Amino acid sequence: MNRFADLGVKPGEPVQFKTGDAAALASGLADGREHLNSAPANAITKNGWNLVRRWRRRIRHGLHLRAYLARRQPGATTKDGEVKPVARVDSDGHVLNGSNSYVLHFAPNQLPPVRGFWSLTAYSKDGALVDDKRARLALTDRDRLKKNRDGSIDVYVSSESPGRARASN
Repeated sequence: MNRFADLGVKPGEPVQFKTGDAAALASGLADGREHLNSAPANAITKNGWNLVRRWRRRIRHGLHLRAYLARRQPGATTKDGEVKPVARVDSDGHVLNGSNSYVLHFAPNQLPPVRGFWSLTAYSKDGALVDDKRARLALTDRDRLKKNRDGSIDVYVSSESPGRARASN
């Protein structure tokens, strides 16, 4: 509270920044935004996916991590054993686009390793579940996924059906 008071922010009083502090405040805000847009040290980014590792133990203490998750991964929880990899770009670095079709390829026996379950779920840009009654918005390990001849699995993500033969995936 003392730090805020030095800036002119006091409980129950209107904020009164000092005229000379405007440049420092603007610089601090810019630094903070840049910091929140950078992944924490314990994040893995690969092929367009971003995954924050071992975050449960650190969530209580890592303010940067908590702020990053709140800004970049809405809906991330603090449940033990739950992780939420997020993709916003494709493997070439292009922003995901609903007019494109995508294929997630899993080599034989390489589906996500979990003790519980996994799901692939469509979210809006702001992290909310997509509200489309007609569309299939999630695919899980409980679905009967069809394997390719070599035992691999392709998952199709598109606004259009991939066709009857691929509809389960």
